[in-house]
This record gives sequence, structure tokens and C-alpha cells, in this order.
Amino acid sequence: MTRRRLALVLLLGGTLAAAERPAFLGYVFPAGGAPGSTVAVVCAGDGLGGTSVVAVGGAPGVTARIVDAGTPPAEMKLGKKKGAAVLDEQVKLELAIAPDAAPGLRTLVLLTPRGITNLRRFQVAPLPALREAEPNDRPAQHQAVTLPCCVDGQLQAGGDADGFRFRLRAGERLTARVDARRLVPYIADAVPGWCQAVLTLSDDAGRELLTVDDSGGEPDPRLEWTAPRDGQYRLTVRDAIWRGRADFVYRLQLGGADLPARPADPGVDLNARAGATTELAPPVVVGGVIAAPGQEDRFAFTAAAGTPIAIEAWAQRLGSAIDARLVLLGPDGAVVAASDDRVDAADGERTWHADPGLLATLPRDGRYVLRLHCVQDRSGPYRLRIGPPQPRSEVLATPAALVLAPGGCAAITLHAVRRDGDARALTVTCPPPLRLDGGVIPAGAGLVQATLFAPPGTPAGALRPQLRCGDQPVAPAEDQMQAFLWRHLVPQPELVAVVAGDPVSELTAAIPPGGLVLPAGKETAITVGVRRQPGRDGPIQFTLRDPPAGITLRGGKIAEQADSGKLTVRVNATVPAQEVNLIIEATLLLDPPPAPAAAASAGTASGSAAKPPPRPRQHLLLPALPVRITAAAKAKP
Repeated sequence: MTRRRLALVLLLGGTLAAAERPAFLGYVFPAGGAPGSTVAVVCAGDGLGGTSVVAVGGAPGVTARIVDAGTPPAEMKLGKKKGAAVLDEQVKLELAIAPDAAPGLRTLVLLTPRGITNLRRFQVAPLPALREAEPNDRPAQHQAVTLPCCVDGQLQAGGDADGFRFRLRAGERLTARVDARRLVPYIADAVPGWCQAVLTLSDDAGRELLTVDDSGGEPDPRLEWTAPRDGQYRLTVRDAIWRGRADFVYRLQLGGADLPARPADPGVDLNARAGATTELAPPVVVGGVIAAPGQEDRFAFTAAAGTPIAIEAWAQRLGSAIDARLVLLGPDGAVVAASDDRVDAADGERTWHADPGLLATLPRDGRYVLRLHCVQDRSGPYRLRIGPPQPRSEVLATPAALVLAPGGCAAITLHAVRRDGDARALTVTCPPPLRLDGGVIPAGAGLVQATLFAPPGTPAGALRPQLRCGDQPVAPAEDQMQAFLWRHLVPQPELVAVVAGDPVSELTAAIPPGGLVLPAGKETAITVGVRRQPGRDGPIQFTLRDPPAGITLRGGKIAEQADSGKLTVRVNATVPAQEVNLIIEATLLLDPPPAPAAAASAGTASGSAAKPPPRPRQHLLLPALPVRITAAAKAKP
């Protein structure tokens, strides 16, 4: 695996302010550059003013410098709908790309007074880079470019279409590829929830030669074409439904036949008998090709009653165009199981999951027949696995970027993507200096909320902790929304944990040696303690964050200057037995800033007491509390 690192830029001290709406990074433009270049980029979003840290993630070779950190917003701007992100705040950076920087995607994340932003992508491509020059919509305005090159552009509001013109010789191969959705995978308030780029090639007379939308199941288009004669040609980039907005950023790579392709390789010998029945002896992996519409490949094997069987096809995930469907027939010809599209939550950048898979227990002794065909008029290769289930799980962690103060916690969610019936409890660990609390995903559960803790004295800086589940790495991911509703776990190259700010008061909870047990239908007291930082003597109040239904926190606080207090957790009698983590938020009231002397004197002279300013607050988290809930005893008849 390629070694990765983070570049940390300009860390400022101080306590991070709590905000009603977190900082949001909408886009980076231009979204890439060539090895050996220095690129001036603009990061645009909401709540970015006062950025103090930039972390660059991914393969080494890209470093960042803040040129203009923007102006910190004093308060939520008028005209902004609560919770809505408006991309009107900018931070300017300078990204230096080393000459030996490997091509591929990097990530950028900003630390602001509102907290840490989401990640956005920046691409390194080994082609001369240039920016689109507006206006370039009309043919007379099309921008002249020399191949090969990489053009950075934006499709702006009003149905923007960017045009480029270039010369080709007869027989010369043209390859063009747009990266748009690959840079900004999902946009929450757009339908569809990404820039759906379309490429249209025409001759100099305006005659359309070729239009490409999706490519091999990927939303970003790729065009390949051979020029029939010498001449000037034109290529336009637009959105499929003529939308435009500032975060519709793209990179258009224009080159010859050497532009890297998206391979469709089944990975095994193509040993299936096309359109016929291939006899198999599971466990086996076999490859084949649907060569023509309507073709059906069949596979036969003999098995005993009660045999568990797992069958999975790869096609779309290999870059193949086919939409495969599986049908398993028993010895009597009846359908035992069938599968068309199966969603893979770990493949969060895919919105259409076309590869099938099924898990079944065979009902009787005899010969079984598996039928595979494409439900659309398409052709392409596939790979097929037939054999006993292989229970396994992949674990993803969200968010992929978080910030911690020394002595403080940050919430992190662990997601289990279970395969072939895996129902084990999964234990996730984190190497020092950070500590993971609540890192066990209970048996059969799909997710659990946990916390990362930065011990007091942890040096300020950007860390990239590699969480692990057994011998497997945990994949960092961003939980992203698209089209106002749908959510996806989008994998990222690494987890970015920025340690910043002044040390905070450390919270602890007293847990019995056997773990914390909460009986349903009862209340349970928990003792919490605090190691206060100097000058942090105010009262501390507690609330539950996103608790399971039926679990509430009654009362509970640590009094002013006290170092411990009691919390009471109530579990309704209807709550079923389960293992969960409780995430408890704390609010520490700080001392108000001293009133200006002039204002205090004016209040005394007028005979009216000046209204004291509200006490500022510091928001903290307790380490995640793993609890076991026991079901309420049934009443005797």
C-alpha cells in the first residue's frame, strides 16, 4: 500500500467555539494540478472564515499554505435558512505539488472557529493544466487548447456549457474524460445529487459526431473517437439537464490513446461456456462474457440437502456494462433463490448497485442449475463465485475528519457491513496516542456510536490514526447526503484527527468491573467526575446524544467547583435487551467576560443595574459508555 501522510499548516491555539451550524466545505477550485506545479486554489463553503489549519491527506507530495484565511463570521448571517449551507465564504490556499507526486486523489480539510469541515478532493494528473476562460458557451467563443491537457472548469448557473476547440489529424485517436462526480461525489440539495456531466463532440461546422453521458456504469463520461480526416473539432461540457452552480466543478482530461482507461477485467480465465451449461464443483470462481443481448449462461453443480451456499457475481464493479441477474433452480426445476441488484453499503460512491448475490440453504439432494443473464441489452465480462458462505465484515468509520482538544473526546460512528451472514461482535482498536472508547460493535448490529479521546498533553497537530478490526483496517468514510434524502458512506483515504485548542476539563464515569447494566423499567445512577482545568469552575450539565428509543437522562449535573456528580438513566420497561453505547454530552458554563469599566459606571450612575452578559459555554463529551440493557421481568399471571 502506498505510504500516506498529512501536511499540517499554521496551527493556532485557543478554544474552538461551538456553533449552531458546523463549517461546510462545498468545493475546491481548481480541483487539481500537475506534478511540479504550485496551484492557487479557492475553498468555498459556509463558516470557513478564520481557518487556522489545512490538512492534506492521501499519498505524499502535496503541501498547503494558507494565503487568505477569510474573515470569521461574528454570527449566523441574515437570510440564511437554519441548517442550509450557502457557499459564500472563501479561503485561499497555495498547494505545492512535488515533481514526483503520484497521480491520484488527495483530500483537503479545514479547521475553522466553527470546527472541522468535511473532506473535499483534489486531483493530481500528469497533464499540462489550464483553466477554462469564460465566455466559452457559443462556438465563436470556444477556447482553443492544445492536446494533451487538463482543463479545470465550473458549470455556472444559467445552463452553462463550456466549449473547447482543437486540431486532430486523420486517424488520430481522441480520448476525453471528465472527472466531476469523482471530485464532489454527492451534493445534498441537488437532483440528481451530483454534477451529471455530458460530453458532446462536433466538427468545425457544428455537426454533432458523438455524445457521451455515463461511461461503464460511472456517472462521469469518457469519450473515445478516431478522427476520419484532418481538421478542427470541438468538445463541449455541460450538465445533462442544463443545471449550473458553483460546486459543479470538473476536470476535463484531453489526450491521445495513452490516457488511462477503466479496465473491465474479470480477473480469472473466461472459462464459462457462453450460452450453454458449464458443470462445476464448488467452491469455484469462474469467469465469463455476455457477448450478445439475450444470452444466458448456465452453471450446474451437485449438492446435499441442508448445504449452505453463497453465490456472488461481479460485473459492474469490474467496469463491465452488464446488469447481471442470478436465478438458482433446484433439482425439481423450482426457483430456490434469485437476485438482481444487491446494495453494497461499503461501496458508497455507487448509487446503482447492479451486481447480484444470494445466500441460501439448499432444500434437497441433487443437481442445481444457476442461470446468469443481463437484464438489459448489454454485453460484457463477469466473474462468478459459488461455494460455502465466507462470513466476514468490513468496518467503516464516520466522519473521516474530526477535531479534539487535549483531554477531550470526539464522537465517531463505526459501521459494520456484514457479508455472508456474519453476525459476530466486532472489536475496533486505535493505536496511541488517541484512545477509542466503545469500540465494540455488538453481535448482529449494523453500527455503534463511539468516541476518540486525546489524553492530556497530546501535542497539537494532525494525526492519521489507523483504526483496525482484528487484522483488517477500518475504512474512514464521509456520511454524505444526495438529493435531499439519500445517504451514502463514501470511503476516504485516511482518518484525519486534528488535535487543537486549549486543554479542556477531562470527564470520566465510574463503571463497575463487570460493565454497566441498565435494567429495563428502572432507573440507574452513574457517578461522573471531572478533572477541571484552571479557571473552569462552573457547573456542568449533561444530556444524551441520539439515545436509543426509551432511554432518557433525568436530571444530572456537577455543581459549581465540584469534582463529581450523579446522573440518572431511565430505561422504559418496553426497551428490549440489547448492548449499546451511550454518548453523553456536557455543557460547562464559563465565567462571563468582565464588563467594560465605562459601561459599569454608566449603569451605576443611572440607578439601574446593567444586565449581565450571558455566560459562555464549553461543550464536552464523556467517553462512550458501553451498557448492557436487560429486559424487564415479566409479570406473574
